[in-house]
Amino acid sequence: MMSFMVFKAPVEGATHIFRPGEPFMQILVLPQQNDLQLVPMSDEEAAEREVQYRRIHQSRETLGKETEWVSASNTVFDGTYRHLLRAAKARERE
Repeated sequence: MMSFMVFKAPVEGATHIFRPGEPFMQILVLPQQNDLQLVPMSDEEAAEREVQYRRIHQSRETLGKETEWVSASNTVFDGTYRHLLRAAKARERE
């Protein structure tokens, strides 16, 4: 079995703010053997995903605004998907 844990740590001198309902770590557990069957996407599903990808990519500058950070390995991250998740949760509450 393989396990991965990912923590988002603030830069030195900064404070991480824990918000109720928002994750602060991620755990991924992968069994060594599984019964998963990979199947190709239908053309319709592939087209829907491509449209979704393009919309997110075009909106990334706005969605990730003021949430960009650079890791110790100089990889750039932003809060685009955090904002999308927050919007989806707000829509569910309505």
